[in-house]
Amino acid sequence: MPLHERWNLCRGFLVNKGLHRSTSNWLEELPEQFRASFKASQYRGEPLELQILRFKEASFAEFFDSPDPIAKGLPVAELIVRVAERYAQPTNQQLKARLLMAATFQRAFQTLESIQGMDFAARIFGTYKEFYDYLMRVQNAGTTLESKLQRLLSTPPAELKLRYACEWLLDKKCWYELPNLIGGGASARK
Repeated sequence: MPLHERWNLCRGFLVNKGLHRSTSNWLEELPEQFRASFKASQYRGEPLELQILRFKEASFAEFFDSPDPIAKGLPVAELIVRVAERYAQPTNQQLKARLLMAATFQRAFQTLESIQGMDFAARIFGTYKEFYDYLMRVQNAGTTLESKLQRLLSTPPAELKLRYACEWLLDKKCWYELPNLIGGGASARK
């Protein structure tokens, strides 16, 4: 299908979902400490950013406001690919993995709640959510390891505890040493 036709279908799909609106800004609803972090990562608060990775060189509003974004030189083909990947029907394997993960977290929460109480379980899962959200922001900072490390290194002061707790996940050296450390090997005794 020609690019213009694919764009019209993609645009229609996004408009139908209400993701073309640039009047609502999810970024302004966040607490200031998080807002600064997202703005530093060049988020604009557009609804579509909550679904797919944004473009640094162009806002999503430009795609919808331009009568011909292809002629304007916007990365229309890349936008279509991102939308198609995001809204693709999940495979049976993906569905099984998601359901398994959900069941695992539900069991973990119920077990923790029965042993330590609701407040403790909620705090633990709240902490997990903080780490998860932070790692997703780092992951969405770019497509290369360098861009993700740059996002990690530019962590705002309010999120430094998250950085220090998660930094090792992106350190290749740590992944080589970790099994030995867990097993009580030579480098663990140093």
